[in-house]
Amino acid sequence: MGGMPWAVALTVLALSVGAAGCSHGETGADLLGSDRPTFTSVAALNRDADAAVLGTVEGVIGTELDNGGNPESDTAGGGTPVTLLRFSVERAIRGQAPRMITIAWPGSAAGVEDRVSALRTGQRVVLWLDHLNAEQAPGLDLVDDVWVSVGGDDAVMDVEGQVVKARSSHLVSLDTEPGDSPLETTLAALEQSP
Repeated sequence: MGGMPWAVALTVLALSVGAAGCSHGETGADLLGSDRPTFTSVAALNRDADAAVLGTVEGVIGTELDNGGNPESDTAGGGTPVTLLRFSVERAIRGQAPRMITIAWPGSAAGVEDRVSALRTGQRVVLWLDHLNAEQAPGLDLVDDVWVSVGGDDAVMDVEGQVVKARSSHLVSLDTEPGDSPLETTLAALEQSP
């Protein structure tokens, strides 16, 4: 799993778990916020994620404050908002995932973190995710098994028919080839990427 210790708060993890890819060159010093590398290629995402999945956001399970396993932060009004989403996996492009998973997405129903856009019911997307169990995500109470993005919006591609388009302007290529605009390709090409 991406190579990071999992004793940290889930939301920090959701935004920074891709840091293990920094040595590959496709991720690098261009950080969003203070703890998330920028992914520029699908190849880098494929290396860092437990799975890349194509599917549809089915709905919101709930919203809670991720306290990182520290119940005292709950009483002090601490914690970071996380929305738990039910996601139907059409197929795994890389790795394996069950047909129905729970995604922990930064932000609440009222708004999202400034580093990520919203995932809304009915959206068909490709996501690069890491899988966490209850021990690895001690700050959540509603679920024991979650999947988190390895790179915020860099790890999201919107799907329309057979065309996929990067949600982030940072994701520009399938491999190490340079690019200067958000990647737009086909599902077939995405599945063939390194």
